[in-house]
Amino acid sequence: AQSRAAAALLPLTRTDAFTINCELTGAESAEHVLGVVRDHAHAFNVVNISTAFSQLHETTRELPPAERRRVLGAHDTQLRLLLRTVTRAADRLDARGLANVAYACARLDHPSATAVMLDVLAPLCAARAREFNGQDLSNSA
Repeated sequence: AQSRAAAALLPLTRTDAFTINCELTGAESAEHVLGVVRDHAHAFNVVNISTAFSQLHETTRELPPAERRRVLGAHDTQLRLLLRTVTRAADRLDARGLANVAYACARLDHPSATAVMLDVLAPLCAARAREFNGQDLSNSA
C-alpha cells in the first residue's frame, strides 16, 4: 500500500484533478471546501491547491471576522493540512497560482495562513517576480 505522502507526488490523471476541482468550485461553505481538503488533499495538484484557497477565501469573505475565526478554528486540522499541502507544492505553482494563494492566505486573516504567506509564498513571489503579469502582481502585493 502506498502512503498518502508518496501518492501526493504521483501525477494525477486529468479526470481526478478535474473531479476534485469541480467539487471545490461547487463548494458553498468553508466547511465543504475543508471537507474536500480532508478527503482529497493527498491527491491535490497545483490547480486544486489554488482553487481550494480561492474557494476558502470566497466562502469566508463575507463573514464577520469573529465568525470567520470560529469557522476556521473549528476546522483547524483541515486548514493546517491545506497549508502543509501548499508548502510542499509551492515551488510548482505558476505565477498566477502563487499570487492567488498568497492573496487568499492574506485575506483569511488566520495566523497559520499568514505565516505560510510570509515564510513560504512571499519569498517565492519575490524570486519569481519577472514571471508575474499586472494581475498577478496586484494579487501578491
